[in-house]
Amino acid sequence: MLQDLVKKIRGQYKLWENIAEHGCGDPFWEDGCNMNLVRTHIIGLRLKINEQATEEMKPLPKEFYWALPPEVPDTFMVRNGKYYRTRVKNWDAGKIRRIVLKADLETALF
Repeated sequence: MLQDLVKKIRGQYKLWENIAEHGCGDPFWEDGCNMNLVRTHIIGLRLKINEQATEEMKPLPKEFYWALPPEVPDTFMVRNGKYYRTRVKNWDAGKIRRIVLKADLETALF
């Protein structure tokens, strides 16, 4: 189980780096939103790794100590990303703002 979690956290680090370099494939959300989501997944996996290592009485793997990717502005977009122009066009047209507002209104639980 611990090894599975280590593979998952490695994959999340690779995903974050890939988005930071190339942008993501979602034309309706900025790269920053997706990068911060992946960062949150990394934080969650660290917690699970810590719990699992304790349960299995094993030392924490080196991946647990890797530097946490920085939080970026949600509006960050990789300029050389495949969907950069589409995202900018959607943002200017207000499509992204409407999606975010709708998600905020429908998912707010507080």
